[in-house]
Amino acid sequence: MDVRCSTCEAVWDTPHLYHDAIRETGLSVEEVRRWYDTPRAGRLSPRYCEEFKRVGWEFGRSIVNVVHCPRCPVGAVPNPVRVTTKASLEALIADDDVTLACVFNSYRL
Repeated sequence: MDVRCSTCEAVWDTPHLYHDAIRETGLSVEEVRRWYDTPRAGRLSPRYCEEFKRVGWEFGRSIVNVVHCPRCPVGAVPNPVRVTTKASLEALIADDDVTLACVFNSYRL
């Protein structure tokens, strides 16, 4: 299932976000393993968000809400309408990333 970056509208496959994006960071193999063992709700803790941001990723409250990605041009800013819409949907579908990704995909968000 695909979701889009709120800044550059690049399309990202959700399995890539869940399984591969973490490997793009500077985390050690052991730290990546710990991330996989962390419940999804804790995967965007400040520590992990810092590592993601270092390589160009910025997420909303869920890893399927891509606000900024490595494909974004330098200095690009997120589309405020997309950010607000996706944040509202995250609030409504708080604990179900699969459903959230389906909604994002359906509306090309």
